[in-house]
Formats: sequence, structure tokens, C-alpha cells
Amino acid sequence: THCAMASGSSEGEAAACAPQEPTVPSLDFARVALLKGHGVTLTAIEPVGAKVAGLDLKGPEPPAGVLEALQAEMAERGFLVF
Repeated sequence: THCAMASGSSEGEAAACAPQEPTVPSLDFARVALLKGHGVTLTAIEPVGAKVAGLDLKGPEPPAGVLEALQAEMAERGFLVF
């Protein structure tokens, strides 16, 4: 690979080739605000995922905007816990 150590490589080059932790974006402020307006709270679970509270899964289907916000957060954070 391009990160293979060649003789004479500096330690800085080796550090640049070290595996890096994947990053998960923070919760999107606009989506969190939209959900809050519908009585739904979203809390990040670190390092991945998010917790959803205040959404009645037995009741009628939530508005499309709520579903889209939850789907987008799930796509970015990896999973949602209800």
C-alpha cells in the first residue's frame, strides 16, 4: 500500500498512515428542532446512534417531515433506539 514503511521513512509519515477512527457527525440542529416541535426528543449515543423519546409508535403515522428527519439521523448516526 502507499502507507507501507520504506527504509528511511520518517515517524511522521508512519503516523499519517496509522488507521484513523471513523467519525460520526453530530446531531443536525435543524432536524432536532423540527422533531422537538412535534414533541420528539433526539439524544446522541456516543460514539454512534441516537435515542428517540416522545414518539408514540402505536399511534398514527407521524408527519412526513418527522419521518424524514428520523431517517436522515439514522443514516448519519448508524441506528436509532426507541
